[in-house]
Amino acid sequence: MDQIKLENFRKEHGFNMPIIRSLPYDECLKIRENLLHKFSLDDVDEFFKIDKFSRLDGFNADEENFDLKAVFGKLNIATPNKICINFNKFESIDILRFEDFSKFFSDIWYPSLDDIEIFDIHLSFILSVRHYGGIYYVIL
Repeated sequence: MDQIKLENFRKEHGFNMPIIRSLPYDECLKIRENLLHKFSLDDVDEFFKIDKFSRLDGFNADEENFDLKAVFGKLNIATPNKICINFNKFESIDILRFEDFSKFFSDIWYPSLDDIEIFDIHLSFILSVRHYGGIYYVIL
């Protein structure tokens, strides 16, 4: 996660962002390779161009009352205890408790700036939150 987000969080809340773990680069690459294998792709840039994602209508991450738990409910995805957040081509991945991620979502995803992917460690689903608030998903 970008240092500025961590600093902004600390200033606003008075404590550090409750990240369980920031994955080292080599672990991120293993996840990326697994992802490419699941989609039969050769390059991570291809992942961001594929049409396997469906748009989730009725939800926008940029709305003030955005509820991540409702997104999971709508998609019939059981909320995992831990959630992975990809910030950059699966080269920077943080793991948070789902409850913390849901509670502090607006401190983690910045509208107009961030495209993030949210997934469980097994890559059984991927939610993509685009910089304009659109939510796309694929269940594997």
